[in-house]
Amino acid sequence: MIKRAAYIILTSAVLCFVAAKVFDHGLKKYYQYTFKKLDHILTNNEHHDVLLLGNSFMYYGINPAVIDPATGYNSFNAGLGGAELPELKFLLDSYLKQHTPPRYLFLQLHYSSLDHSNLENLVYYSYYKWGPELPALMKLNGMDTAYLRRFVPFNRFTYFNDYIRTKTIHGMLGNDQGGPGCFYYKGFLKRKADTTVLFSALKTETAVSKTPSADSSLKRSKIILKEIYDKCMKSGIQLVIIHPPQPLTKEKREKASSLFSELVRSALPGKTTLLDYSTDSTLCQPAFFLDETHLNKKGSEVFSLRVAQDFNNTFQTEKDK
Repeated sequence: MIKRAAYIILTSAVLCFVAAKVFDHGLKKYYQYTFKKLDHILTNNEHHDVLLLGNSFMYYGINPAVIDPATGYNSFNAGLGGAELPELKFLLDSYLKQHTPPRYLFLQLHYSSLDHSNLENLVYYSYYKWGPELPALMKLNGMDTAYLRRFVPFNRFTYFNDYIRTKTIHGMLGNDQGGPGCFYYKGFLKRKADTTVLFSALKTETAVSKTPSADSSLKRSKIILKEIYDKCMKSGIQLVIIHPPQPLTKEKREKASSLFSELVRSALPGKTTLLDYSTDSTLCQPAFFLDETHLNKKGSEVFSLRVAQDFNNTFQTEKDK
């Protein structure tokens, strides 16, 4: 009886281990570019003059291959899909532990960035060494921060949701997030297929710009934004906040711009450069968007060049020093 129980336990453990390896392979295969980006942020120490930080809009929207030659600076795109303010602060803190401070931080924000994060990216971080920053991030998101959990076999799979599981299966089948012919460079990813245009004006109306409210998540976001600002000031980093274009009606764009500008100014005490593209009729046209929140290939090229040009115009005196 004891031998049979031991056999069952051992066999189950082996099967679980094999299944975990298969799931690990599928996840890392599909999200290979995200892991490549995180390897650079969390384990590399290469210096960059400009750090580009934001959510998936940044990830797929601002291309260092355009920014670098246009500005003369060395940039890296640290944008991550679904990242909101608590996670953006975590990424900045983690970056600064490994790298010397950049001269500039381009922080891309809109109202979705100010929501309470569900921290879907935790599954990626579970593959790296835990420092104090990760439990702090988990605590901000109301998650169990017990250090011992990371030593529990297969614990990372408890962070899988339906979307991650589906993409893991795609990875097992040999697919990845970029697709055939994609372009990856210094953290930026653009799929070859990202040439779709939002033809219908009705589709653009689904991109609802969230307005600030007095709820606890927004108050927390203001505090975190101030902490990012303080971190930049302490590290000698010039903070540049980017409010991206959105395919909304003119009235909604103007309202979003006004509210966002007011929010940023009220959260930050000092002088902060705000590049607001939410009211730019040229950049906000549906022809530049893949969907309601992401630029297509052409839109990314145009927007990256525009950001570089505005950066040069804003900081030309500093560059000349």
